[in-house]
Amino acid sequence: MKKIQKNRIVQYLLVMFLTAAAFLIYFMLHHFSLRDLWSYDANKAVDDFVRGMVEEGGGQQAAFFGFNLQNFVIFVLGRLLGDAILGINVYYILTFFLIAGASYWCMKTMGISGKTALFISVLLSFVPFHIDRGQGQIITSSFFLVPIFIGFLYQIFFQMDSTKFRVSTVVWMAAAPFIDWRLAVMFVILLAVLTVHRNDGRVYRTAGIYGAVLLAFTLLAGIASGVFRQVDVAENIRLAREEGLRILDMILPLRYHVSDRLWNIRYEYDVSFSVHGECGLNAQGILISAAFLYGLLALFFGKRKDKRIQWLAWINVIVILVSVIGGFHLILEYLGINLVYWNRMGIIIIVSSAATLGILADQVRSKLSKGIPRLAVDAVTALIAIAGLAELILRQNM
Repeated sequence: MKKIQKNRIVQYLLVMFLTAAAFLIYFMLHHFSLRDLWSYDANKAVDDFVRGMVEEGGGQQAAFFGFNLQNFVIFVLGRLLGDAILGINVYYILTFFLIAGASYWCMKTMGISGKTALFISVLLSFVPFHIDRGQGQIITSSFFLVPIFIGFLYQIFFQMDSTKFRVSTVVWMAAAPFIDWRLAVMFVILLAVLTVHRNDGRVYRTAGIYGAVLLAFTLLAGIASGVFRQVDVAENIRLAREEGLRILDMILPLRYHVSDRLWNIRYEYDVSFSVHGECGLNAQGILISAAFLYGLLALFFGKRKDKRIQWLAWINVIVILVSVIGGFHLILEYLGINLVYWNRMGIIIIVSSAATLGILADQVRSKLSKGIPRLAVDAVTALIAIAGLAELILRQNM
């Protein structure tokens, strides 16, 4: 038992070390300063709390946390460090490690090998959803909650005994709405749909209790923060139509890609469809995009494919049906569940597609190792991993 625990600690230390190394490269290449917000654009949608911190310098007007635990931590950091912007920057740096650590746990929970999980976890901490949204939308860009919940969903539907409940899972269900309320709403929908789809009495009990806790605290957080008091339903529906999820964002090249030609493809798409601000920031890396498409093909045509991949693709389909422009989210907006920026749900697709990428990578490595020396396979895999990270880090004009 002690040996297993020791190995686990070593693994997470390695995740933190590689994340730190990648971040230092990213930090130095872009000449950032800790006294300036380097990923903040006041012309885009910005969290009210962050705007208050920037404009008021962490004064009394910024002290309203919106019943959000991340806001509270940022405010405390600003106070302790004596500088609101420095506090935001320090928290933003910490989010790279939060995302990487949560993603590694998710990948390992789903049975992905340590080496592959290591690469995927670091890759996810540098996707455009994080480094483009940055501090301006820090509550959204710090998406460590997503891999945690995908891991929980996997445990509930594939691993967990129906009579066994974990206190840690209940705590996360209760805390989630106070970390990211929008994501909590989507998790309620996902849990409900996946439970009905499974149609298994053993699952109903387990998922029902966790779902009830999540729903209760989501409603509590919504009432406490005044979300349900927004009365301009027509305006919210109009914004939701514009700020819904765009499917092509999941597969098009990155904005500011290192390749001029791929950059131009993305730019022409953004201009042609008036994709601005949030709508253009869901783009994934090429590797994750390929896994997204493969998952859909496996779901619809792959009868003998890995059940994990099909399950992850099914999650993506649910998110698309709910969040896409003109999707079912408009009914929720009409009922007063005012999330408006439904394209933010693209991060669930990104994380589940990254998990699909991890499963595929393990399968390919296993097949190649039967005819090729394992060292050579690992070397090629490492080169692909480095190229995947470089695609995100070495971007133009960031």
